[in-house]
Amino acid sequence: MKIGICLDNLENLNFLSPHYCVLTHKYPYRLSSYSCSMITTRCLSSPIITRLEKNLMIKEFVDISSLLQLKSFARQLAKQTKGLNWVFLNGDLGTGKTTFSQHFIASKGYKGRVTSPTYAIIQDYSIPNGYVIHCDLYRLSEPEELDELGLIEIAEEKKAIVLVEWANKGLGILPNPDIQLNFLLEKEKRSIDIIFS
Repeated sequence: MKIGICLDNLENLNFLSPHYCVLTHKYPYRLSSYSCSMITTRCLSSPIITRLEKNLMIKEFVDISSLLQLKSFARQLAKQTKGLNWVFLNGDLGTGKTTFSQHFIASKGYKGRVTSPTYAIIQDYSIPNGYVIHCDLYRLSEPEELDELGLIEIAEEKKAIVLVEWANKGLGILPNPDIQLNFLLEKEKRSIDIIFS
């Protein structure tokens, strides 16, 4: 089972489907009118969480088998994501990472053409009220190459949303992600596993 982690804010979860699993191991929290000190696994429908602790975990899968579903998800996530955010896009070639990024950036208000940054590695886009940086680290030989590119400094200076494809190539240099999207392909079905951290 793949679990996503949310710390203390449900604002980013508004677009999720109403059914997901909540797990906690240690801390008490209050879920709607139901209070408890420990829950191992419980499936819930449209819960209102009034207090979140660090060990509260939320799992969500989004079906993106059609282009329309992928565009809809990209648009919804774009509406929820503001300011400096690191979004890691994990998945094999051809699972939809670049297509998602194109629709995400367009949904943030960018009117030009969004191309894959495979050779440029980093491409930044000026959007209304901010910036989006799209990175493809597939061609990096060593994570230390990110220092030479100045990605972290640029992102912090511009307070940009940073979409990072092949983030595993930058481990040890990249900051921890705010959101991870794991792109999955099984037979003809495509989906995204979302992890908030």
